[in-house]
Amino acid sequence: MEKRISKYEFIQINSQVFQLIRRATFLTLVMVAGTYLVRLTSVPILEKILHALLIIFLAIPAKNFLVIAISSEHLISRSLI
Repeated sequence: MEKRISKYEFIQINSQVFQLIRRATFLTLVMVAGTYLVRLTSVPILEKILHALLIIFLAIPAKNFLVIAISSEHLISRSLI
């Protein structure tokens, strides 16, 4: 998967972006599996706690991605043209 995504210029410039995408994908998978397991127990408060924690954990890679995207001089120079 890394080879296929590496053809995009933004990913080539910032290798951290791929790590952020992998982390966000992993956390999304954990959220789906966790939601399924919590629903099997029929305890709705656990589902809400799980979702709250995972939203917080998903916000961290999103914030880091935005910091990389905004601070990238290449994107800033392309947007000004």
